[in-house]
Amino acid sequence: MNVDVRSLPFPINVISVSPLDGYRLALEFEVGKERKRSSGIFDMSGYLGWPAFQALADENEFKKVYTDGFTACWPGDIDIAPERLYTDCESVA
Repeated sequence: MNVDVRSLPFPINVISVSPLDGYRLALEFEVGKERKRSSGIFDMSGYLGWPAFQALADENEFKKVYTDGFTACWPGDIDIAPERLYTDCESVA
């Protein structure tokens, strides 16, 4: 998706993340100055071939996902921009 980041409701913070089958993430966001909450599912499978994310192709490593209160992270200093998660997420709430 090609989104103009200037149109996004900043800040965008990932406040909860859980791994799902198929290299997907269940996410909860807090967005904008009003701190509105939304949630969705992000499919990470298309990113596993990227050098920065290759370690996550090991399902056990992928399942170690956590949030630092800002975005989704994994051990080894791996993270993904919260804007990417937010804009490419399938909304569920």
